[in-house]
Amino acid sequence: MSDEEDICILQPGNGSNSTQNDEKPEALYITYNVMLAVITVVIMFSMGSGIRVKDLLVVVKKPVGPIIGVVCQCLLMPAACFGYALLLQLAPNLAIGMVLVGCCPGGSISNIITFWTKADVCLRY
Repeated sequence: MSDEEDICILQPGNGSNSTQNDEKPEALYITYNVMLAVITVVIMFSMGSGIRVKDLLVVVKKPVGPIIGVVCQCLLMPAACFGYALLLQLAPNLAIGMVLVGCCPGGSISNIITFWTKADVCLRY
């Protein structure tokens, strides 16, 4: 590839980053984001609709699992990320970002894996 060739990168913008200066990359970027959101909503709704009231009552009667999960997610993960940031001597902005990512829940893939393995989806939340 020579230096004169244009490279098409799918980023939002006014289309100036495409090879033909058209709106296709921006439209593709928007379509990708919309489809990703729709697919995530459908997956989460379908798994949530499989939860029965008796499953929720089991979690309410024995809340040890969810309490451990909340403590780990809200205290242990940010503390571990903070420790790694200190250990790696990261810049303050990177350290803050790392701690914030540590505070975030695992995401939808953990729900899907929990569902596929026939584990306790109610306890997962």
